[in-house]
Amino acid sequence: MTLLRESILIASPPSEALSGLERYIEGKQNVLTLTVPLSTLGLPSELGISRNVRVSFASKRQDALAAGRENEGMSLEWEAEDGGVYPTFDGVLILRPHSGETELELHGEYTPPLGGIGAAFDAVAGNKIAQATVRILLENLKISLEEEFATFKETVQETV
Repeated sequence: MTLLRESILIASPPSEALSGLERYIEGKQNVLTLTVPLSTLGLPSELGISRNVRVSFASKRQDALAAGRENEGMSLEWEAEDGGVYPTFDGVLILRPHSGETELELHGEYTPPLGGIGAAFDAVAGNKIAQATVRILLENLKISLEEEFATFKETVQETV
């Protein structure tokens, strides 16, 4: 198994970000397109690797009556929608309050397919692709969540 961990700051409070994540995934009917430019591998190319993955998730919300601070988030799994020789991913998205923003951290693990051959590919290029996939996914989530929160703030200010 190969571990992945990446985080990003989002200009949105955690409770709004978690709801936004749920809407984002459900709005795409639980299918996300993950794309990684080949330049990530040091190749001078405008081409990329793209795969649709089917996402299963379960949200974990903070109990308003619980004592202390507990992070919100969601467990998630994904696998290539059309099958094939791609790893499945099992992980957690954690949302932490961070100075008026939200730190969104994705960590989890995947097992390269094809045994020893897959492990060798993972050591040479697969892990770079996986790390880039997670980073790009978090950047896309950041854009979506920040746009949604900005719209929400504008709507609230107009009604006041």
